[in-house]
Amino acid sequence: MVIIHGAPHVFGSSTIEYFADWMACVNHCYSTQRCVVVYQNDGIDGCEVFEIGNIQEIQTLDAYSGKRVAVKMLSNTTCSLTSEGNSMMGRIQTNSTYQNYSITAREDGVWEFKTSPFYICPDNFWLVLRSKGIWCMGVLFKQDPAGITQIQATQACADNYQGILSGFETTEEKLWVVAIAKDLVTGPYPVHGYWVNGVRKDTCKFKNQTGPSCDGIKAFDITDPLIPNYNAYIWGYDSQPDGMTDNKGTSNCIAFRVKSNAGNGMDDRPCDSVAEPEKVFYNGYVCGVFPNEL
Repeated sequence: MVIIHGAPHVFGSSTIEYFADWMACVNHCYSTQRCVVVYQNDGIDGCEVFEIGNIQEIQTLDAYSGKRVAVKMLSNTTCSLTSEGNSMMGRIQTNSTYQNYSITAREDGVWEFKTSPFYICPDNFWLVLRSKGIWCMGVLFKQDPAGITQIQATQACADNYQGILSGFETTEEKLWVVAIAKDLVTGPYPVHGYWVNGVRKDTCKFKNQTGPSCDGIKAFDITDPLIPNYNAYIWGYDSQPDGMTDNKGTSNCIAFRVKSNAGNGMDDRPCDSVAEPEKVFYNGYVCGVFPNEL
C-alpha cells in the first residue's frame, strides 16, 4: 500500500467502514481482495473504501489538507516516496478471474486510474496469464464409461464451451492437469490420457515422409492461438511420437498422459481411440477458451 496526501477526485460507488485508526483502514484494504483505494479525512469517523473500477482519479494534496489515501499496487523491492519509484499498477486475480489497473501521475497532480475489463472463465476452468494473452483451461471428463475419443472431445469442447482443445505453454499448465487427474488413475489401466491440441499433418503420416519437417511436434498442426512455442510438448520417454513407425497413418492426435503420481508425457494416438489395452485409458480432455470480458 502506498500512502499519500490526497482525496478521491473522480469516482463511482464506495463503502464506509469504521476501524480503530487509519492503519486499520489501510490493512483492511490490503487484505480485501477487490479493494484498491482507501480514503480518510482527519476528524471524520470512518474511512471510504473503493473497489477496482470504482475510482478513476485521485487529486494529490499537501499535508495540511488532513486528507490521505492509501493505494494498493504491486510491490517493488523498495517502497519509494515518489510515484516514479513505485510500480503504479495492480491486479486482482483468482483461479478463474482477472482484472488489472495502471496509474498515471499527471503533471496537474492527479493520479489517473485505467482499469482493464473483468475477465472470467467458465465454472471449474483455470485462468492462465500466457505471454500472448489470457486463456481459460478446463479438464473435462468422459461421459461414456468406455472412454472418450479425440473426435468426441473436440465436439464436446466446442458444443459446451465454444472452445477448442487446449495445448500447453508451460510446465505449470501440465502440472495443473496432473493435480486434477492423478487421483483418478485406478483400476486396470496404469495411465490415463487427456486429449490436447494437435492433429498430425497429412504430409507427416507415413515412413516415407520422415525428415526434419516431420520431427516431433513439427509433424502436427497446433491451433491453440496463444502458444508462442511448443517447448511444453514433451513426449513420453517410450519413443514417442511413434505413430509413423507402423506405417498405418492413423496415430494422428495427441494425448497428455497422467499416472497416479506424475505426468507421463505426450503420446500420438488414433483419434478414434478410447483405450490402449492394459496401457492407457482416455478419460477426458483439456478444453481451452478465451475468457468472457465484463
